Amino acid sequence: MTRSSIDDTVLDHNSAFKIELVRRQYSGNAHAFIKGIGVVTCVYINPELDQCWLIDYRIYDPDQDGKTKLDHVREMLDNTFSDKQLSFRGVLMDSWYAERKLMLHIEGLNKVYYCPLKDNR
Repeated sequence: MTRSSIDDTVLDHNSAFKIELVRRQYSGNAHAFIKGIGVVTCVYINPELDQCWLIDYRIYDPDQDGKTKLDHVREMLDNTFSDKQLSFRGVLMDSWYAERKLMLHIEGLNKVYYCPLKDNR
């Protein structure tokens, strides 16, 4: 089954003081708030070929573009489905993206989604 995976990463720049796009944000890898650059990625996974490809990515910079990470995810999914016309059946997401509107959006694309849920979701 081919899948599209959504993930976000904080590129650690804790020693940076004046690099553009560096902001204080939570890093799942560090399990703490750090200074870094937020990147939201969309990766295409094909387990039959044991391969994955980067399909799209966005720099998280709400001060410049006014978009949330969820806005970027919706845009990337729409772009993957409509513009790039990639064939996929499921969307794997981090628990942070377990938001009702996004799940309904994925269902509207007739795709299956999987993401672990936290207690507060």
